[in-house]
Amino acid sequence: MARILIIEHDTTTRAMMTDLLQSAGHEIRSTDSGWNAFTLCHLMPMDVVIVCLFMPGHTGAEALRDLRREFPELAILAFASRPSVEDMSEFALWLGATRTLKKPCEPDVLLATIEDVLRSRLERNGSGTVPLNAGPVLAGARI
Repeated sequence: MARILIIEHDTTTRAMMTDLLQSAGHEIRSTDSGWNAFTLCHLMPMDVVIVCLFMPGHTGAEALRDLRREFPELAILAFASRPSVEDMSEFALWLGATRTLKKPCEPDVLLATIEDVLRSRLERNGSGTVPLNAGPVLAGARI
């Protein structure tokens, strides 16, 4: 089980991700704001943060940059859904994303990516947990 923070402005997407990741056994916190995310990470250590790059206000890119500065060991997955996803993926990696994913994303891809970054973290520093059972995948659902 991992502690995962979802930063997503779209309520439906945030709820679907929360349901999927909770059913896989993870402890989930979520917010629609980069500012709130920063506060949540200070209050409760997270294993993984999933951030939408395109959000109003404190953008996902700004949240990614700020979280990387403050929490250098944190695994951060960045989502992008704009026409130039490849360019945004490169930008997100430059800002410090651990991995990037295209929206919409298949649930099994999201679960496998989270498991992979957790496994990499465990191998790198011997801390954290790796989920042994990724849990059920919602048939036909895309996040």
